[in-house]
Amino acid sequence: MATIIGLVGGGGIGQRLLQLTRNWVWDQAIVLMLLIMVAVWAMDYSSSRLRERLN
Repeated sequence: MATIIGLVGGGGIGQRLLQLTRNWVWDQAIVLMLLIMVAVWAMDYSSSRLRERLN
């Protein structure tokens, strides 16, 4: 998962998430967390399907 997060720019995403939580902007922080989870899931799912096809 760390590799996939790095592919989607994990550093920038983490920075933004940290800013939102420090400023108590929880509605935006929750949406960002959900978007990160969906992006990581989609990339992980896609890569596992690709690995299955290659084997």
